[in-house]
Amino acid sequence: MLRTSDVMTTKILTVPPEMTLMGLEAMLRSNHISGAPVTEDGKLVGIISLTDIGRQLRVERSYAEALYDLADEAIAGKTTSSGRMEGISSQLAEKMEKLQVRDAMIQALVTARPDQPIVEVAQLFLDHRIHRLLVTDDAGNLVGIVSNTDLVRLIAKGELVAS
Repeated sequence: MLRTSDVMTTKILTVPPEMTLMGLEAMLRSNHISGAPVTEDGKLVGIISLTDIGRQLRVERSYAEALYDLADEAIAGKTTSSGRMEGISSQLAEKMEKLQVRDAMIQALVTARPDQPIVEVAQLFLDHRIHRLLVTDDAGNLVGIVSNTDLVRLIAKGELVAS
């Protein structure tokens, strides 16, 4: 029976919570990965992905649009729609430059044990609708990571079949 330790990647790229989202996006893309664990002082504190960056961008845009709507009401329509959108874009770009990993990371972590059967890991992916799973030892230390791509690779090789 395959176990998490048989599939997990042990060379893990981690990021600090104070890294900017812009820097994170560039780092993820240059390493051809879509997410990374977040560690602070050697301790696992979260996980972040390109999806999380996109979600934070949508939150910031909605917030900026709400502020402009309030401002438009206060000045009774003296701002043009195109001027308003330029302002939103400018404000959003400025804010995005300052946003950090800690602003968008997921802190509620779903983890697996190294000795956990891989079929249980597959079920965790489904149950939690996640794309990567952190593997921790009994002390909570990060020892590996498994992605849904790893499971698809096993299926393609015929190493993981339904029983």
